Amino acid sequence: MRRKRVDKILKLLTVSVAVIISGFSCSGEKSSGCGDLVCDDGENALNCPSDCESVCGDGICSEEDFQSCHQDCIVECEPLVDITDLVASNSVFYGYESLGIYSAQYNSDSATLRKEIVLVFRVAQSSSYVISTMHPGFSDSMYLELLESSCNGTVLNEGTAIINSYLESDKTYALRAVFMEEDTIFALDIHKEGICETEDILDISSDIMTGLQYDVDCTYSGQVGSCTEVSGSEGVVRFSPPKNGLMIASVVHPDTDFPSDIYVRESGDGIDYCSSSESEIVCSSTNYEDINGSTVVFDASVSGIYNIFIDGCTESQSCSAVLTVGYAVDSGMSLGGCSHEINRDLFAFYAPAFSVIDIHADTVDAETAADLRMMIKNPDGTDLHESDDEVPCTFPPPDYQCPEYSFTSQNSGLYLVEVYVGTSQKCADFSLVNYVLNVTVDGMSPELFMLIKDF
Repeated sequence: MRRKRVDKILKLLTVSVAVIISGFSCSGEKSSGCGDLVCDDGENALNCPSDCESVCGDGICSEEDFQSCHQDCIVECEPLVDITDLVASNSVFYGYESLGIYSAQYNSDSATLRKEIVLVFRVAQSSSYVISTMHPGFSDSMYLELLESSCNGTVLNEGTAIINSYLESDKTYALRAVFMEEDTIFALDIHKEGICETEDILDISSDIMTGLQYDVDCTYSGQVGSCTEVSGSEGVVRFSPPKNGLMIASVVHPDTDFPSDIYVRESGDGIDYCSSSESEIVCSSTNYEDINGSTVVFDASVSGIYNIFIDGCTESQSCSAVLTVGYAVDSGMSLGGCSHEINRDLFAFYAPAFSVIDIHADTVDAETAADLRMMIKNPDGTDLHESDDEVPCTFPPPDYQCPEYSFTSQNSGLYLVEVYVGTSQKCADFSLVNYVLNVTVDGMSPELFMLIKDF
């Protein structure tokens, strides 16, 4: 029994010695290899992270080095991409933090590491330009540096989110965009200074729903809508709407003297996004064969500020347009009183030349029935016909009848219809007149919008 136990012990010793010997080469030195939990010569935290820990100065940027060893995380700056083509086409560059680097140029004296993206570009024309990251939905905290030629060039200008500089067509520029916040995306555009950078924008906020139409001179350049085919001069009108609702803006008019496009950009939260293509909410270039102008429909909020651009004028021209703005409506309406002079509603609709147009205003209940009248106006604003007492009303007013008029249009454009109480001022209720306005163009209901509302 003792002999068997001794043999077993000897056998275990033999196996242990064999294992120890196998760890050495013939020369008696221990063999090396990644995975043996020993950081041997030639191994480091990059090629063998299981055996070696990162240490400051090894050139490997670890999470700990962000706070304690900047030198391992900083690299020489290299431009990411040339954006000359984007600048030429008025397009936007989107910058993701994951594409950024920690450059020696920016981070050498910085207490906090920040990623950056460097872009190079040229401009087609020497002019004053705006370099902007002010776009809705994207970071507005980017630190920008405009440099001559390259990463190491002379700093020409700097600022947060937006800078203005005169750029020359025969030079190459570099732009350093530094992420001041983590996990952000920026949108960048470079455009000529234009009307958005001036005080020349016409504000029509106080005139909305008063029936005015606006003469707009298109003399500035620099902005382009998503549907715009001609990059030329534009005019801009700005307003804050008096109420929420679906709005219509149109430059279809005999005095609009060029095939015009129209687009709308929305600002809010105290930030002006006039020059941001990212703020565009609608764009139309649907000009008609026999009359210039386009029309857009958009949702408007009382908390927003809206810039309406009229574009498409070539830079060699001096163009003008007539703008009409109102709220989209259905047929059911009301006047806030029975005064012939004071209580009036004004509507507009588009009709092509030689269309059959039928217009009828009618009462909707006995309690508010009134002696209704209509004035129809041509696209140039001249009176076409006053309609009164042509047909019986559905709910008869105290006296007289309801207006109805049918005609064939002679010109394309926006026709106007004004609804009011006749000079008799015959109303069942002197404080409220409910009515319905029905309009058809070749048997179809057109897009009807209100320019004056008697609230």
